[in-house]
Amino acid sequence: MAERVRPRHGALGVRLGKVGTGTWLVLLVTGALLTALVVALATSGQPAAVGAQLRGLPRAGQDASHLPVSYDVSKPPRTEVQCTVQAVGKDHGLVGQLTDIVPARTDGKSTTTRTVVVPTTATGVSAVVSDCHITARR
Repeated sequence: MAERVRPRHGALGVRLGKVGTGTWLVLLVTGALLTALVVALATSGQPAAVGAQLRGLPRAGQDASHLPVSYDVSKPPRTEVQCTVQAVGKDHGLVGQLTDIVPARTDGKSTTTRTVVVPTTATGVSAVVSDCHITARR
């Protein structure tokens, strides 16, 4: 009356047992290669870096209606960029904002100097380039 014990099978009917070191090594290398491939594909479509820096602190606005601001934009050649320039008042509050479209350059250079006039509601004493991002590639 001894019943025969059946070997345990996984969900796909594969017999579970000891797996050799070579098999684990092949599985590990295959997993690493697949992970590297997924990371490479995911990062290949990432936009290139865009940076902006003030060329110096702007002079305090001579009136409460505008603040001239000069800044440099570093971007890949042949890309159009949109930057948000903000004017800051004496109390460190936002007193003005301007969206500046930086056109694509075709000369291969990656840095563009921009001078804009930010409309303000009070006298501006400083400025910030709060955001720059690529809007088009040419």
